[in-house]
Amino acid sequence: EFIKDDERRRYLLDEFIKTEANYLSTLKAFVSLIVEPLRQRAKDRNAAIIGQYECAKIFMNIDDLVHVTNDFYNDLVQYRQHPEGKSLGDVCLKHVKRCDCYNNFLLGVHNARIINEKQLKNGAYLNFLEKAKNSKGSGSETVYDYLALPGQRVGRYTMYFKELIKHTTDDHVDLPGLRQALVKAENIANMTEEIHTQIMKIFRRLLQSIQHCPESLISFQRRFVSYIDATEIDVQTSKPIQYVTLFLFSDKVMLVRRPASDVDGLDLCGLDQRMDNNGSDHRTEFFIPKEANTGKLKFIGWANLTDLDVFTGTGKIRDCYFFLLLLFIYFVFCYVFVRQDQFIYIAV
Repeated sequence: EFIKDDERRRYLLDEFIKTEANYLSTLKAFVSLIVEPLRQRAKDRNAAIIGQYECAKIFMNIDDLVHVTNDFYNDLVQYRQHPEGKSLGDVCLKHVKRCDCYNNFLLGVHNARIINEKQLKNGAYLNFLEKAKNSKGSGSETVYDYLALPGQRVGRYTMYFKELIKHTTDDHVDLPGLRQALVKAENIANMTEEIHTQIMKIFRRLLQSIQHCPESLISFQRRFVSYIDATEIDVQTSKPIQYVTLFLFSDKVMLVRRPASDVDGLDLCGLDQRMDNNGSDHRTEFFIPKEANTGKLKFIGWANLTDLDVFTGTGKIRDCYFFLLLLFIYFVFCYVFVRQDQFIYIAV
């Protein structure tokens, strides 16, 4: 319901810009004092405090959030200085439409907090964070606090948009854009919950389809990344031993036995992948198109990605983040793996 209060409306705009500036400043401090130094040091094995994999999982796409927030703030300031011929609603809508990067961040934030807590047992990491906290330009925020900010900010967006709409007349040029911006901001928060629900359905389907699959497969912190059907061969005779499917998750790789070479492991689970909208052969997220063919797949084992070592012709690769890249290359170019003496050797 409209409530005429131009003074309140001006105050809301000023407060919106002020809090956006504070939010942006805090994000930039997080990146400059903590994120970027750790990322740079992670590139050097001898200087690394935490690995590249841990950096990617804890800090995720924080740079994207800084970028969209910086652009939003600059346009808000420009609007306040020169509002003639402009619509605040259009400005808000333009930038909220660019906030899809928040979905990926908010989906991974719980897992990021868990990994961060584990890394706090690392004395070097703990000392680094203490020094960063005490450095010039840093506040008292912990990594946990920084990770919570984007979710809190999305909530603030919806609050500001609702309040601005309340003090905006039906014929005001700002109203259409503000209403659409509000819907988009609410969708970002709601979509996170919907995606979590869909992810749980996928994992429950895998659990239902694979005999003896551990119930611990189901986790809000885990993502199903990719899969590939492969053949286990005897090292000495080069003859097939069994047909298997490898399922790659964000934190583990799982090996299951499938009944024959001409059946698809994902299809036996009653799962499929959507095609990219741009018309390419690239496949995106998983979905459930049909019932699972239960009992055909049998769990063999799985391992944490951080516990795996990768060997190439030049030696051992210790960085698990690079392992993920190598494993993706394997998914594209390789169809055979060899298991011997409880170790898995990826043939690339």
